[in-house]
Amino acid sequence: MSGKGALDKRAVLASFKDRVLAAHPEADLIENGFVVDGFLDSTLTRYLEARNYVENDSMKMITETLAWRKQHQVATIMERPLAQEKVDALRKYHPQGEHGVDRDGNILYVERMGYLDAEHLMKHVTLDEAVHYHIQKYEFQHHVTFKDATAAQGRVVNKMTVIYDMQNVGLHTFKKVVFDFVKQTSAIGQDHYPDTLSKVFIVNAPFFFFTTWKLVEVFLNPTTRKKIHFLGGGFKNELVKHIDPTQLPKWLGGICECFPSRPHGPITSLHQPQLHPMGRGKQLNEFQQGQIVVWKQHQQTVQFMAQRLGVSQTAIRNYLMDPENYGKRYKGVAHQN
Repeated sequence: MSGKGALDKRAVLASFKDRVLAAHPEADLIENGFVVDGFLDSTLTRYLEARNYVENDSMKMITETLAWRKQHQVATIMERPLAQEKVDALRKYHPQGEHGVDRDGNILYVERMGYLDAEHLMKHVTLDEAVHYHIQKYEFQHHVTFKDATAAQGRVVNKMTVIYDMQNVGLHTFKKVVFDFVKQTSAIGQDHYPDTLSKVFIVNAPFFFFTTWKLVEVFLNPTTRKKIHFLGGGFKNELVKHIDPTQLPKWLGGICECFPSRPHGPITSLHQPQLHPMGRGKQLNEFQQGQIVVWKQHQQTVQFMAQRLGVSQTAIRNYLMDPENYGKRYKGVAHQN
């Protein structure tokens, strides 16, 4: 980008910011959750990027997002978690989750499509409930994941790199309800959480999937399509060019074996709604304790551990001080920041 282009974008942002704030005071935007405190400029920039810096188009997009948030009560959606058995079903039959960062500091997200079992999942949740849960994940990413990563890295972090692992995918994977879900959630992401995608890698895709892909990509805008990369048999070598091996699960060419007793490692939506906000102060369970041990071996920070597990940094430190006696010393004690 030329110097002139950069100056032009800054000028457009300044003009757009004045226009948005004249219609919607910043305090109101923060209160309804549209803007995370301290992220006003980066939020407005995302909407400008999504509409090629055309102010009128970006303003229309924000107006539509605010109306959508009001209609679906998104500002309070984290206060309406699904029943635990429904969350457990989503985690079991649609394994996915955050897993470290890429080499640029973007949040890494992995989804194991080959283990998606829509038939069993729909016995436990409705399509509307699955979409509700998906919106909660968007909100968690913006209000917790991105905010914490920004503080840790000392720069604005508001993008994700996504890996879709297609190993074990079959024709049975793509039920009609799957296409309905993709259609709805793609529209929500592109229309109301724009420009948060850095890149997408699709690995282990069987040959037939490229026919299925033609049905999926119609839901994606051209900008999103350009960010999607299909990797062939040597995908592991390609992934480590973009992602440090310590941040990649072993089955994707990395060295991370966190939660080795579980088939999907930590790719089980650790950021489920129950972790925000109440779950951040609870006593560490054995599952969390085991994860901390692995992360410590990889020299991860206390802040990183607390963010990933959705608990307080104090809880992490209390455990690290005396892991062997943690259960005895802190039995029944809630740890707060």
